[in-house]
Amino acid sequence: MSFVLLSCNAQNTESIVIDNYSSYSASELTNTVEVQPSSLKYDSIITDVLEVIGFRNSDIEIKKTSKFGAFSLINRNCRRRFFLYNEAFFDSVYSVTQSIEPIKSICFHEIAHHFYRHPLKSRWEAHLHELEADRYSGYQMRLIGATPEESIAAMSHFGNKDSTFTHPEKTIRINEIKAGYADASLRVFNDSSFILSDSLMFIESLMLAFSEVSKQNKSFGFINEESFSLENDTKEIFNNPTYNLLGKILIITDDNEVIDLATNQIVGDVKLPYENAPFELIRFETSTYKIEDGAIYSMTQVGTKIKLGAKIN
Repeated sequence: MSFVLLSCNAQNTESIVIDNYSSYSASELTNTVEVQPSSLKYDSIITDVLEVIGFRNSDIEIKKTSKFGAFSLINRNCRRRFFLYNEAFFDSVYSVTQSIEPIKSICFHEIAHHFYRHPLKSRWEAHLHELEADRYSGYQMRLIGATPEESIAAMSHFGNKDSTFTHPEKTIRINEIKAGYADASLRVFNDSSFILSDSLMFIESLMLAFSEVSKQNKSFGFINEESFSLENDTKEIFNNPTYNLLGKILIITDDNEVIDLATNQIVGDVKLPYENAPFELIRFETSTYKIEDGAIYSMTQVGTKIKLGAKIN
């Protein structure tokens, strides 16, 4: 869902004809939406988020919209990128949670779509992109010192209850936020440079981290051929490398093709980035991830490494 601007000139109010976009939940935008300059009320919160990510002087334009929710948009013709938010939506988040931290979690999520260069299109990878942004949000919320409760509060109250074509249900998304939070907690615990800048180590945060890792490893162990009914030989399939990537079970064939076990369709391939490389790339139509030491990691421009999946056989 990209979009085309009726005008690419800076104005107080712009009319945007929408083609491609991503929303925080399942909120939908009409074909044409009016956007206005961001308000001073939330400027500092959004600026703080951009600074943490390293996008302080980025080309992302922050605008308000009358549509309830938060959105990421890309305009290829004018080469402009946007983060849109509705002031009443942010007001509601604060009213329900009594904290600005959940607003930051939403900002982290939407900016993550730009950070990862997601195409913001509805296709096979749509759920992957939403869950990747959710995990990134949880990861960054831990690093800024937010609590687990603050990190999931916005999703708990405003996420979509049921799964849609573009968004998983909020219970799944909350688990990804927690997983990102746990990943960052373990990094803080293991990296003295993070401990120096984040010396407030609460025992519940550490317990959450170990609990989440334990649950993930346990769930991987329960995945076996009896869990699926396929026309082809399941034992032969499970002899091939099999990965869990953000809830999708992916099988790597002998020809290095990637099969989605749920649909039995070829969705990508695996390649070495260069000869004798210590890692592989798993590539889909619009996304690329790194396979290294039996795990799948996000690929970012600044080197942020977040674990998104693992080998399960």
